[in-house]
Amino acid sequence: MIYLNPTPESTKLVVTEGPVSELLVLVVEDSKIVRERLVRLLSAVPNLRIVAEATSVRDAVARISEFTPDVVTLDLRLEDGTGLDLLRAVEGIQPRPCIAVLSNYGDQQSRRECMALGADYFFDKSLELTDLRTLLTGLAASAEAGIRWQDREVTG
Repeated sequence: MIYLNPTPESTKLVVTEGPVSELLVLVVEDSKIVRERLVRLLSAVPNLRIVAEATSVRDAVARISEFTPDVVTLDLRLEDGTGLDLLRAVEGIQPRPCIAVLSNYGDQQSRRECMALGADYFFDKSLELTDLRTLLTGLAASAEAGIRWQDREVTG
């Protein structure tokens, strides 16, 4: 099931001018096997480009600053901390990427905690990866049409 963060400012779509653009995705996952599976799954989505991968909070923050992804897929357990630490670290980043948390811990408490810290979506890794792909397919189609997920004012 997909959970959208209920705050109004979390779902602003931005219409951009210029050439068709890809949906840029950062995959943050400490498990090599799961990360490779996610990359394979998401690489099949038209108009989506995985710009980087990270295994730690520190690397993820650096990659977000370097690549300005539209979407970050975020595991809750990382090499040097947790996904919650990353959610806290990116709180003030502009433009803010859409953050989709992936976890094997799909309990309501984990979901609520992630959403309270600014996650936009929460997926149970064992049950909902197809839901993640469906979400990103829609966002990638919107990006191709010039509509971007970003937490800033409409331009153009």
